[in-house]
Amino acid sequence: WSAPVVHAEHNYFGNGVDPHDPQEVSGNFDINPYCTSPILFDTLDIIAVPSPLEFDTVSVNTSKTSAVALFNVKNSLTDSIEIFATHLNDNRSTLELASPFIRAMEPETLVVTIRPKVSGEYSDTLTLLTNVGPLTISIHAVIVEPVSVSDQPARSQPLTFGLSQNFPNPFNPSSKIQYSVSSLPEGQPRTQYVSMKIYDVLGREVATLVDEMKEPGEHYVDWDASGITSGIYFYRLQAGGFVETKKMAVVR
Repeated sequence: WSAPVVHAEHNYFGNGVDPHDPQEVSGNFDINPYCTSPILFDTLDIIAVPSPLEFDTVSVNTSKTSAVALFNVKNSLTDSIEIFATHLNDNRSTLELASPFIRAMEPETLVVTIRPKVSGEYSDTLTLLTNVGPLTISIHAVIVEPVSVSDQPARSQPLTFGLSQNFPNPFNPSSKIQYSVSSLPEGQPRTQYVSMKIYDVLGREVATLVDEMKEPGEHYVDWDASGITSGIYFYRLQAGGFVETKKMAVVR
């Protein structure tokens, strides 16, 4: 007896999803692949989400951290991929890997931190050496000079609404979201109604994180996804005429 082979166009990421394409996989790994009998996949790859890893903007002499989820699509649901070594070209980058094994049923999280010293374009390459071959992940960021006190606005409140990427991401079981509420012109109410909700990939509401009047300024909210299935979720901020949505991933 041999396990049934699942071809790339019919794998556990969903029919028609190319397991070699991180963008396609990132929106489909919420599909539960686990069953009682082993399943073989016609690929020897590791999937990294996201890849490349984009840090957006980072200030000089600060640090910024982001996470990459590593998915094992090597062979069967019982095989593990072993990471023998990791390498970063730039010594301003560091990484943390909790386990050297990527198990089929447990995506592994790789945490990368960059600490830039000069402004400009930042790029690095992360290489993982494994028993199924090497995996490379490009890292990009834009490094900016920090804003001096004299350059900052006199008001402590932000002048615009904003929604930041949650951290950590991917995460299990909780993650923090930062958002900002704009100050209103003089003579108008100080507080504004703010709503933040979580939706799944089908557009169904999963949770409400904020539903109240808020003062101008920076705010933080935590989402505890305990009991929520692995997958892609979207968080949406609405305040005044401002609406913004971002994507995050829950991994188990």
